[in-house]
Amino acid sequence: IMDVHGNLNVFLSEGAGVHEIIAEMESKGQEVIRDSFGHVKLDSINPGVYFSKRIAEMVGAEKTLVQKSGYFSRAAKSNEFDRTLIGECVKAG
Repeated sequence: IMDVHGNLNVFLSEGAGVHEIIAEMESKGQEVIRDSFGHVKLDSINPGVYFSKRIAEMVGAEKTLVQKSGYFSRAAKSNEFDRTLIGECVKAG
C-alpha cells in the first residue's frame, strides 16, 4: 500500500486491542492505570498510539498521525455502504 499510495489510513474502534495492550504492558512491568471501579483508563494506554507505532514499523512509515474522530464518525446515520463495509470488516476478522 505504501509503495503504491504513499500513505495508509487505519480506523480503530475505541477499546480495540485493549486486552493485548494490557497484557504487554503488564508483562513489561508497566503500570496499567485503572479507575476506582477497576476499569482500565483507555486514555492512559492510548490504543491509537500503540497501534500506530506497530503499523508504522510494519509498513515502513516515517510519520504517523493519530486523531480521535468519534464525533465525526457518529455524526450521520449509517447508509447501505457503511453497513456493507462494516459487515465485510467483521467477516475479515
